[in-house]
Amino acid sequence: MAQKPERLADGSYYQLFTYRGRYYLDQASFRHYPFMSVSLPVAIEVDDVDGGLTYRRLRLEPDIRNSGMGLYARIIGWLKQGWSSAEYRHHYASNFGLGGPESDYSLILFEISFGTSAWASFWRLLLPLAVLMAMVLLVFKVRPDEQDARASIPVTVLLTLVFLQQTYRDELPILPFLTFLDQVYVVAYVVTLVAFILVIWIGRRYADMEAMEEGPARSNLHQRLEDLDNSWPLVVVAFSGTAIAFSWMLIPAGT
Repeated sequence: MAQKPERLADGSYYQLFTYRGRYYLDQASFRHYPFMSVSLPVAIEVDDVDGGLTYRRLRLEPDIRNSGMGLYARIIGWLKQGWSSAEYRHHYASNFGLGGPESDYSLILFEISFGTSAWASFWRLLLPLAVLMAMVLLVFKVRPDEQDARASIPVTVLLTLVFLQQTYRDELPILPFLTFLDQVYVVAYVVTLVAFILVIWIGRRYADMEAMEEGPARSNLHQRLEDLDNSWPLVVVAFSGTAIAFSWMLIPAGT
C-alpha cells in the first residue's frame, strides 16, 4: 500500500509505503545452532523500465531518524536484536539491452536481526543431554559385582541420544555441515562408546582377578581398576569440555 506523495515545506516530497507479506530467507546459517542469529533483509530499489532512473539521476536515502521496527515485527520463539538501514550502489554487469554503459542503481537495505534465547536453548536442548552425560560419568560408581547394571547404562544412554538428536534435527533443514549441537552430540557419542568399551574391559579384568590367588599381583590389579574408576569422571569432563570448546572456536567466521 502507498499513500500519495506529499509536498513538504522545503520543497521535497514525502510518500509512505506499507509492505505486508511472507518473505523467504535463503542466507541463514545454522552452524551455531542452537545459539544463532538471523538477519531478515528487505531491499528497496526502483523498477526502472526506460533506463532513466540510474544511480546518477535518482538516489534513495533512508530516513534513519524516523525509521524503526513496528510493533508486530517479531517472530515467535526469537528475540529481536536490533535493526539497521543503509544505502548501497547496486552495480549490474549489464545495460539490460538499453545501450550505453553497465547500469548502477541506488539500493536501500533494511535489516532486522533476531536471535535465539541462550537460556531457553540450554533448558530445552542441552539440559537433557547434560543429564545423560552425568549418567555416563557415574557408570563406574556402580558396584563392580553388578556388571549387568553397569553395561546397561551406556546402552540406554546411547538409545536416548539417538532419540534426542532426531527430535531436534526434525526442526532443521537438511544441512551439508554439522551444527554446533551436532558436534556436541558427536562428543557425547564418543564418550558413551568409550564408557561401554571400558565397562566390558573392566568387567573382564574383575573376572580375571577373581580367578587369581591372593597376592601382590591381585592387589595391584585391583588398585589399577579402582584408579580407573575414580579417574573416569575427571577424564570425561576434561575431554568433553576441551572438545566442545574447540568445536565452537573452529566454526568458520562470518557464518
